[in-house]
Amino acid sequence: MTTYAAVYYYEAHPNKEEDYTVHVFFPDLQAVGLPAITTGDNRDDAKEAAEDFLAISMDMAADEEILLPVPTPIEKIELADFIESEDIKPFRIELDYVTV
Repeated sequence: MTTYAAVYYYEAHPNKEEDYTVHVFFPDLQAVGLPAITTGDNRDDAKEAAEDFLAISMDMAADEEILLPVPTPIEKIELADFIESEDIKPFRIELDYVTV
């Protein structure tokens, strides 16, 4: 099993049928040039999408001979840097681990 830290951030959609979208971002995947984000309609959907996404990313890294980094501990994730670089304005942010 492999575990990576993920940033879950919630984007509001006040004028759409869905109230919000949950984006899941993997800083460690981005650091090695892999796609690093997926989404879900709610927290459970986002977690399931994140697990699938991480498994696919790990397969992609193996196929392309990309060495995955040692997972960053959650307490070392710099949220301020991440949020300032995104166009999305989250109303809630959570950190969690995703394991596949």
